[in-house]
Amino acid sequence: MASEALDVTVNDAMFNKLLKSFGEKTSKRDVEDYLRCFESLNPYQVATQLIAIYYIYSSLARNAEFVDAIQSTGPDDTILVHNMINQLNKFLNENPYSFKGHGLKFWIINLRCMRDKKLKEMGFKLWYLAQFGMAECRMIVLADIKEKQISGDNLAAKSGKKVVKNIGYIPPYFR
Repeated sequence: MASEALDVTVNDAMFNKLLKSFGEKTSKRDVEDYLRCFESLNPYQVATQLIAIYYIYSSLARNAEFVDAIQSTGPDDTILVHNMINQLNKFLNENPYSFKGHGLKFWIINLRCMRDKKLKEMGFKLWYLAQFGMAECRMIVLADIKEKQISGDNLAAKSGKKVVKNIGYIPPYFR
């Protein structure tokens, strides 16, 4: 009986190790695929992606857990970052192809790069590439705000102003 219990424990440990390894490989592959797509964008396309990215950031900035995860020092805060990835994945699964979906995917990829030291360089590269679209992003959002104000949509204009304030934000881990 004791021998059977030991076998189960060993099998559980082996299975958990296999799952962790699979998760790391999948995560790395997801980050590489996303980075490859992001690299292929021209500055205008990067800017349009950044609108979604900063729109999501502006919305999530009211969530203390998200702020703590994004402000984290990376792998040292693994549980916090992991929990936030799970929450964002839940939202992404509800709207995978929406405007919000693009922004959510970016933040999920960022959090994965923060969680795993092996992915940190890819996170730096992602933010480096993002910088090429920030000026264009700001111009697009400012023009949209002006249009919303003219049409009397003050709520959308106010939302746009929050986005403009956040354009240029880069998590401390990637500065």
